[in-house]
Parts: sequence; C-alpha cells; structure tokens
Amino acid sequence: MKAEGVTPTPTAVGGEVFDYCIVGGGAAGCVLASRLTEDPSCRVLLLEAGPPDRHPFIHIPAAFIFVYRDQRHNWHYQTEPDPSLDGRTTSITQGKVLGGSSSINGMLHVRAHKEELDAWVRSGCTGWSHEDLLPYYCKAETYLGPSGDRVAGRGYEGPLGVTYPSTFHPLTQSFVQAAQQAGLPFLADMNGPSREGVAYHQQNRRGRLRSQPAQSHLRPARGRSNLTVRTGALVTRVHMAGRRA
Repeated sequence: MKAEGVTPTPTAVGGEVFDYCIVGGGAAGCVLASRLTEDPSCRVLLLEAGPPDRHPFIHIPAAFIFVYRDQRHNWHYQTEPDPSLDGRTTSITQGKVLGGSSSINGMLHVRAHKEELDAWVRSGCTGWSHEDLLPYYCKAETYLGPSGDRVAGRGYEGPLGVTYPSTFHPLTQSFVQAAQQAGLPFLADMNGPSREGVAYHQQNRRGRLRSQPAQSHLRPARGRSNLTVRTGALVTRVHMAGRRA
C-alpha cells in the first residue's frame, strides 16, 4: 500500500536506503510499518527510542503495573507546576518501548464517543464521523463478547484482540448493580451504539496475554524483507529540505 498521491523519495540512513522512515515505534508506528510493507517494493525503516517488547511483564495483564513504573519502558514525563494543584506537578505516562503506551497501559479498550467524533465533523474534520470510522474499528479487531454471539458494529477478523476479563472483582460487580439500582441502564457492550449507562470494561487481550500493535501488527510484518526495525534509536531532529524530511 502506497500513500495515495504520494511518491516516496528514497532516503539514505546509515548507508542503507529506505523509501519511508517512521519515527516512533508506538501503536501508530507499528500499524503504519505493517501497512506500508504490504507493498514489497517499499523499503521501510522503523525507529524506536526504547527497547523491544520482550519483557514478560508486558504481556501478562496482571503484571503491567511493574512495567508501568519501569523507567526503561516509560518516559515518565512531568508537567510544569500547575497553579490549580497548588504548584504540584503531574506524572504523564508515555511508553518507551515497541508498541508505545499500548505495551504498558491497563489494556482498556475504549472507542471514541460518537457525539465527540460528530462534533469534530461539525468543526470541519470531514471523514471523521462515527459512521466514517466504524468500518475501521471493526476491521481492526477480533471481538470476543461475553455471549460469544456476533453483534452488529463489532469486528471478528481483525488483528487486535478485544475481550472481557475472565473475572470481575466483587466490588466491581456491586458497583454495576448499584448503578442500575440508581436508574442507569446496563450496557451489554460499553463500545456499542449507546454509551450512556453502566457496563463492564473491555480489554485488549488474546486469551491470557496482552494484545497490542507490536504483536498484532508489527510482529507478523517483521518477517518481511523490506522492513527494518531498530530499537534504542532516539531521533533528536528532523531536517527539512522544502517539503521533504
């Protein structure tokens, strides 16, 4: 797949020549590398400042908190002092590893809210409505709902696994019950057509392991000879020559 209307200009990096250089091996970078290398004539370089996603705790859902706190996999950015917080700073998590934040987050799978997307369109972002994006949501996922039945608006053949935790904490169950007693409707699918109510959360998982783009998209693509992945490669500047980077 070549970007529509774009003819890549080969670029030399370290003596090697590539058609595309992707800076950042986060979720978007992994997907982009996978899609671009579907065209065997495109030579693609993916650069990631962090390490590969080899740490076992990345892939074990219950152990993500240990990776989340690890400075080897998290940039641990801090905000400027906030006057509304009495001058305190706030930690901002950002993944520094193949897969980016999708490799260290809590795996919650939450689609953008329909009303928010439609507001984008009203602001001039044509092509970004909920109806425009729904086919791509479905294409990206393999949804394993609690009933096992196929439902409209979900995907069942995509690379990214979406499912529910095998068990819910009793406090979680009590919260959901209390919300219904207070008058909120129960949503069988928190990412379904209605988003007002109470529901159990969904996760990016396949079976017992995390499902993230470094595994779902990049790993299969790394078997292609036209993809080069380099970790520990921090990009500090992009030089521009006109419209060419």
